[in-house]
Amino acid sequence: SEAVQPRKVARETTEYVTQALPVPPEARSDADWCLKYTFGLRAWKMFVNQTNAALKKQLAARPDSKVIFLKSELLECTLPELCYGLSKFVSEVKKTDGSRYSPDLVYYLCLVIQAYLFENGRTENIFSDILFSPFTDALDELMRSFSSASMLD
Repeated sequence: SEAVQPRKVARETTEYVTQALPVPPEARSDADWCLKYTFGLRAWKMFVNQTNAALKKQLAARPDSKVIFLKSELLECTLPELCYGLSKFVSEVKKTDGSRYSPDLVYYLCLVIQAYLFENGRTENIFSDILFSPFTDALDELMRSFSSASMLD
């Protein structure tokens, strides 16, 4: 279905713009996107599964430990959970073979995550909202290592 929203064109007239209502995330395809969000979502979910498995082991070894489990569905994360999870993601995410992603690819994954959040109605901007400064600090640190390494090439 479509929603009609007014848009002011001039003082006297109002033009109506037809916009499609958002489609649920599971029905969307990223085939026409420049950013492929499935790649970023897959990396996020794998990271969450690995992190939560390590936290479960830690909790089994030390039941008095205080741990924070991450949610694999980004849209279900509260703002603090998202900030905490993304901060860890930037510094700890790995490929399926266990090797590290290059800093530019980690940045790409974060861009994809931001696009996915926006596309699904989340208004946080992980790159500029002050509440995400731990995440942006971690990303800045990672990118500094990238720019230093690229200068040596």
